Amino acid sequence: FPVTFMLAEMGSELLSDNQKQNPELSKEIDQRKEKMRTPTIRPSEMKRLLSSVLARKERIEELTSPVAQIEKRDLPFKTQS
Repeated sequence: FPVTFMLAEMGSELLSDNQKQNPELSKEIDQRKEKMRTPTIRPSEMKRLLSSVLARKERIEELTSPVAQIEKRDLPFKTQS
């Protein structure tokens, strides 16, 4: 029960801080959000994900794992494998 109050207080502080932040920073955050690519999921893929827990876990892992923008062979220096 006390944890709920602590979390509520932390949430309200976060919202308050968000409202007080620099307007230029808010504008830049909004611009970056607009540029972010949101993945689209076909209805057949959605059905498969809803019916299979393993498929859902794999898809979440795929979407949240970082992907290098450059191939390892294109790096200007040697890397340890």
